[in-house]
Amino acid sequence: GPASSLSGGGTREFGATTSLTLNWSVTKNTDSIFSITVNGTPIVPTGNSQAGSQAANATQNVSTTFNMSAQDTPTGSITNSSTSISWLNKRYWGTNSTFTALNSAQILALSGAGIGSGSELSSTRVQTRNGINGGGNYLVFAWPTAFGTPTFVINGLPNSAWTKINSAYSFTNAALTPYTTTYDVWISNTPQNSPITLFQIL
Repeated sequence: GPASSLSGGGTREFGATTSLTLNWSVTKNTDSIFSITVNGTPIVPTGNSQAGSQAANATQNVSTTFNMSAQDTPTGSITNSSTSISWLNKRYWGTNSTFTALNSAQILALSGAGIGSGSELSSTRVQTRNGINGGGNYLVFAWPTAFGTPTFVINGLPNSAWTKINSAYSFTNAALTPYTTTYDVWISNTPQNSPITLFQIL
């Protein structure tokens, strides 16, 4: 039977655009391609291997799967392929000059404390930020309340010198359609003045 491939899915931030491009291909084997259907739309087959793209829309903030099928004769083998869009929140990290709760704009402005961009899509609080540097400011981490209570580990040893400075705070992200959910924000009890060699959140 034929072979098929469908791509274009991936992971997006809650509230991001729902539009996407489905890229599909069908590879002819023994028999000529008889039919191709992509996301419910029939494609006119050439009989040979062919490929194309098609615009589609996911459901906002709901995991969405797109399907395609191809058949090599009216009663022949059918091949199926799929791709999906799924949604995640971001976690944030960086520094703050004062030991105070953060608002949404301040969380969005966290810039990584020398490690990475300061934000990334994730389904967990668990992370490693070796070499993170407060530069004389307080280290700050923010993530959805559903991610739970962390254990901070510095140079291999648990460290309890952290305070949850925002608890179940209604945080609004910067997506195309802003999305609000509850976040916790954790801050170091003292300013950090030099890079931390081994830093983990478990």
